[in-house]
Amino acid sequence: MSELIIAFLIIALAFAGLSIGLILRNQPIKGSCGGMGNLQDGSSCEICGTTELGCSVAVEYKGKEVINLYGGYTDETKTNLWKKNTLVNVWSVTKAVTGVCIAKLISENKLDVNNKVSYYWPEYDCNGKSNTKVIDLLTHRAGMFAFEDNYPKCSWNDWEEFTLALEKQKPFREPGLSQGYHAMTFAWLVGEIIRRIDGRMPGDYFKEDIAEPFNLDFHIGLSEENIHRCADV
Repeated sequence: MSELIIAFLIIALAFAGLSIGLILRNQPIKGSCGGMGNLQDGSSCEICGTTELGCSVAVEYKGKEVINLYGGYTDETKTNLWKKNTLVNVWSVTKAVTGVCIAKLISENKLDVNNKVSYYWPEYDCNGKSNTKVIDLLTHRAGMFAFEDNYPKCSWNDWEEFTLALEKQKPFREPGLSQGYHAMTFAWLVGEIIRRIDGRMPGDYFKEDIAEPFNLDFHIGLSEENIHRCADV
């Protein structure tokens, strides 16, 4: 087993260096990488770059950070250096993080994924969605992978407008029978389950019950004070 772990770490180290190298070209790389020690500001990589301007790679093993590399820039004008605490939009990785919130609710016996969605969200019980279970939302089998009339014409922060549109519409397929990636609706469908059970918005629940207790610099919904740390998309 120890040999497998060592092999994994070697692969992780190689991947970290290669990932940075493939993205950055003649740009300073900072951080640390296992037994290689600290990388000086002057270090650079000559491997051919891509269209990316900056990136970071970090790996922890048994609670200890073994890799933390970062470099490049956060903007196209190359005026802002990528820093150790630079934040990036992780897109659908947030679905997995939301799943951690769901797992916590399950462990506290506050959520049964085999219950119908309407058990927690009564207004959802209409227009052919009555038999939808929570597990259908979590596994992308709810037939609700898009908005029936396109996105609501409101601010992205208007949570109730989005959930209201979803709870009123018909599913595109019969719930529970087939899978279709709910790329653009998962946040509101699963997030509303969290809100109905706990009372807090999903981002607040994650921040207060998971991120802050475990000192995680991950955010579902970003405060104004942290915007300056974000790399441009």
